[in-house]
Amino acid sequence: MLQVGSYADLLPQQKQQPIDAAVYCVLPQFQAYRYDWEELREMVRNFLPQRLQEMREWVRWEFDSPNSPTKTANRHLCEICPQQQSCQNDFGVEEARDSEVLRKTFSENISNSTSTVSSTFSEKPSSETTSTPPQPEPDADEWGTRLVEVFRAFGVDVSYRGSAVGPSFVRVKLKPQLGVKVSSLLRLSDDLQVQLGIESPPMISPQAGFVSVDLPRSDRQFALFEQYI
Repeated sequence: MLQVGSYADLLPQQKQQPIDAAVYCVLPQFQAYRYDWEELREMVRNFLPQRLQEMREWVRWEFDSPNSPTKTANRHLCEICPQQQSCQNDFGVEEARDSEVLRKTFSENISNSTSTVSSTFSEKPSSETTSTPPQPEPDADEWGTRLVEVFRAFGVDVSYRGSAVGPSFVRVKLKPQLGVKVSSLLRLSDDLQVQLGIESPPMISPQAGFVSVDLPRSDRQFALFEQYI
């Protein structure tokens, strides 16, 4: 988003006219999210300088210095990080400075991953190999019913047209009644967060024949690559 916002901030200066932007999602289904250039410009000017400053400080950080970089949640990225020799935040002193150990560990992980992928293609999946039981999916129809009730309570008449459950959100399809503006749904995003008790405002986007409302799940699931191949 910051990259898209940067272009949206730079292009008006060169073309002398505002240019809106869009982000295209391919999976799980094709989706275009459009953003107003002023919204993107404000996002860039508010957040980009702060992020760049953090990156500069982390790159210059040395052992025994204060304000160490934030611990990464993706340890596999450490093997390709140019700062791995000096970083002491997530490794022991000896381990961090021993690049041979890191390279060996990385090679073993790649080898194990390759074997796992090969066996996935050559063997049929078995229920006995499942390490954790599947989590029950949220009731999408119930979310759709609640969503319709909240909109109608604010005077916006919509009808429920189906839903889909994704790993991180529930998408509800709503059809505004004749005379109801799509903008009336968009401006209720913050109110939906409060009334539905969700952790962030839903993403509301007009589609061909309906409006999609993406409600974030509190029980986010992993989207396993093997399930899509």
